[in-house]
Amino acid sequence: MKKRTLALFAVFLLVLSGCAGVKFGQTKEQAAALADLSHVGVKGVTINFVKGQPPDVSFTNTPLDIVVELRNEGAYPVSGGVVSISGYDSQWINLQPQEKIFSLEPKTKFNTFGGYDTAQFSSSNIYLPRGTDTLDQNFLASVCYKYRTESRIPVCIDPNPTSILENEACRVTQSVSGISGGQGGPVSVTAIREDAAPGQVSFLISIANQGDGTVVEQASLSKCPGELKFGDVDNVQYSVKMSGTTGVCKPDYKSRLSNKQGVIQCTFTLTNAVSPAYQTVLEINLDYGYMSQKAKMVKLKSFT
Repeated sequence: MKKRTLALFAVFLLVLSGCAGVKFGQTKEQAAALADLSHVGVKGVTINFVKGQPPDVSFTNTPLDIVVELRNEGAYPVSGGVVSISGYDSQWINLQPQEKIFSLEPKTKFNTFGGYDTAQFSSSNIYLPRGTDTLDQNFLASVCYKYRTESRIPVCIDPNPTSILENEACRVTQSVSGISGGQGGPVSVTAIREDAAPGQVSFLISIANQGDGTVVEQASLSKCPGELKFGDVDNVQYSVKMSGTTGVCKPDYKSRLSNKQGVIQCTFTLTNAVSPAYQTVLEINLDYGYMSQKAKMVKLKSFT
C-alpha cells in the first residue's frame, strides 16, 4: 500500500511539473512564450568601468589601464559594435587602441544575464605639461551599435464592428493592453490605440526611447560618438505587420523622435469584412542605432 501511494504521488508530481506555469485557457506553447522574459525591459548594451581601472589617481611615468565591461541586457544580438574612450588630452596620454569592435549575444530565457565582454585601453606612460603638478581628465567610454526591438502584441480584430453578436472571441478596446515594461530594447512600444471600422482597422502606435542613451540613425553610426549632428539622431526605422500582411503606415518607414517620443499610424484592409471578431498578433520591429556613455574622472599627479 505504501509503495502504491508513493507511485501515485510521483505521477502527480510529474503531471504538476508538466503543467507548471500554464494558466486556465492557455496552451503549453503560450505559457512558454509568456515565461520567456528576454523580451521585457528597456536596456540594450550597458557599459561600466571595472573598479580601479582607471584608478581615481594616477601618477606620471607609470602606465595607465582602462577596462570597461560590456553586457547585452536586451533581446537582440550585437555584431560590429564599437567601444571607444575620449575626453582626455592625447598629448599627455597615448591610449591604445583607439577603439575596439565587439559582438554580444542577447539575453534569452536560458541566459538571463545576456552576453558579456571587456575592452582594455592602455597607455604605457603618462605625462604632464611642464610646471603642472596635477591635471584632471574625464575619461568618457562610449558604445555605438545597431539594435532592434521586436514587439509581438496580441490584438482583437473585428471586421464588422457594427455587428449585434454578443458572444464573440474577443472585444475591441481603444487601448491595447499588455505593453508596459518594454520589449527587450531601449526603444520600446509604449501604447497602442486601436480603431475599428467596417472592413479595416487602424493602429496608433506610440514609441519612446526609454533607455539612458541616444538613438542614432543606423547609417550614421560611423560618425559615433564625436561627429554626430542633429540629423543623425532620433530616427527609428520600423516595420508593422498583421497576419503576414503589411499595412499602410505613416510616416513612411521611419519615425523621428521628439523629446524621446514618436508616433506611427498604420491602417490594414481586412480581406473578410463579414468575419466574426478574432485574435491575432501585431508584429512591430523597430530598427535603430544606439549610443550609451559612461564617464570617470581621474586626477593625474606628478610623481616627483
